[in-house]
Amino acid sequence: MLYTYIVYNSILLFVVVFACLLQRSGDRISEYGFRTLLFLTMAVPACIRRNIGTDYWNYVELYQQYARSGDSHEIGFVWIGQLMNWIGIHYQFFIILLAVLAIAPICYYVPKRNCSSFIIMFFFLNYLNIMGTSRQQISIAVMTCGILALYHKRGTIKYLFANILAFLFHYSSALYVPLLFFKNIKITPRKAYISLACVVAATMGGGMIEWLFSSSLFLDSPYGVYVNSGYNTEANVGSGLGIVANMLLPVFFILFFKRIHRTVPHSGFLCVLTLLFIGSYILASQIHIFGRLIDVFCFVPAFIAYPTCRAISARYRKLVFAGFFLIYLVLYEKMILISQISLGNGLGISPFSTIFD
Repeated sequence: MLYTYIVYNSILLFVVVFACLLQRSGDRISEYGFRTLLFLTMAVPACIRRNIGTDYWNYVELYQQYARSGDSHEIGFVWIGQLMNWIGIHYQFFIILLAVLAIAPICYYVPKRNCSSFIIMFFFLNYLNIMGTSRQQISIAVMTCGILALYHKRGTIKYLFANILAFLFHYSSALYVPLLFFKNIKITPRKAYISLACVVAATMGGGMIEWLFSSSLFLDSPYGVYVNSGYNTEANVGSGLGIVANMLLPVFFILFFKRIHRTVPHSGFLCVLTLLFIGSYILASQIHIFGRLIDVFCFVPAFIAYPTCRAISARYRKLVFAGFFLIYLVLYEKMILISQISLGNGLGISPFSTIFD
C-alpha cells in the first residue's frame, strides 16, 4: 500500500503545484503549458492503470462485446467501443480514451481566474472516481464545462449542447436540464436559509423516499430497476463523520450567503446547486441507491469553494481554503484506504497497478 499512497499523493502534489502555476501564468504559452502538464499529471496514471476500478474488467468485457453488437448502454459509449473495435485496437486504448475524455475538459476549459481552488477541489471530488469508473465522470466533466459557459455569450445554447454530449455518456445528465429554469433566479439570504431548512426537513424523513419509490417517473427511469434490487437497502454510514466533512463546505456557503450574494454573480444559481448537493447527501445517508445521486452533483463544491472561503474571511481566504483542503485530504486518503480490491469495497483502486506490471 505504501507504493499506492506514493502514487496517488504524488499526483495530488503535482496537481496542486500546476494548478497554482496555471493561475499565476502570465501569457498564453505558459498558461497552456501548465494546462498540459496538469492534464498529463492526471491522465497518464489513469491511462496506464490495469485492473484498477470496480468497472475496469466490466468495460473490457463490454468493449469485446461491441466487436459483435451493441447493448443498452449510452449510445456515445457504445459508438466509441464499436468504432475502436472496427479500427481493431487493444481494449486498453478504450480505457485510455475514456480517461482522457473525463479529464481533458476540466484541464483545458476552466477559466484561469481563481482556477487553482476550483481545480484542486474538483480533483478531490472526482479523480478517484475517474480511476474507479469513467463513463459518468465524462458526463460530469462535460456538464461542468456547460455550467462554466452558461453565463457567457450564447450560454444557454452551449449548456444545452454540453447536456446533449453528456447524455451520450450517462443518462443521469438528464437531471441537469431543469437547472436552466434557475439560470437567472434571485435568492435572498432569508430565502436561502428557509430553503435549506425545507431541504433538510424534506429529505430527513422517509416521506420523500416513499414518494420517489412510488412515482411512475422514477420507476420508469433507468434507475427504477434499483428499487427492487440490493441497492434499496439502508446505507452504512459508519460514524457519519465522512458525511459531516463533505457537508461542511456547502453548509458554510448557505450560512454565509448574506455576504456571498452581494459580490458573487449568479449566486442564486449556485445556491440551487448547493441545496441539491445537500439534499442528495442526506438521501444517500439513508438509502444506498441515492449514492448515485451524489455522483450527479459531486462537482458542486468546486464551484462554491472560492466564494465561500472569501465570504468567511476575505483577508485570510487562503488560510480558510487550507482548512477545507485538509478536510478533503483526509477524505482522499480514506477513500484510497477503503478502496482495496481485495476488500471488495469502495472504488477498487488500491493497490495501484499498471499495464507495465
